[in-house]
Amino acid sequence: MATIKNLEVGQVLWEIKRCRCGNTTMKRNAIFPVQVVSIAEDGLSIMASWNHNPPHRYREKDVAKLRVNKPYPKGKVFGMNSY
Repeated sequence: MATIKNLEVGQVLWEIKRCRCGNTTMKRNAIFPVQVVSIAEDGLSIMASWNHNPPHRYREKDVAKLRVNKPYPKGKVFGMNSY
């Protein structure tokens, strides 16, 4: 898990989210990159780009849910990796 004081600008973190497998009711855990754009001077928040979208603010609570190392897939659902 990540902490703001250990992050650097340009570092890539990983977020695992639950999403649907196409047009079905099946779900899987997908992984998305989060790139740190800037760190606030007070050290309480960061600006980060989730999945190459425009950056938005992540607070300490949100950063704690991100992973520093890319996790390995635990299995496959419909041929897609599930984390």
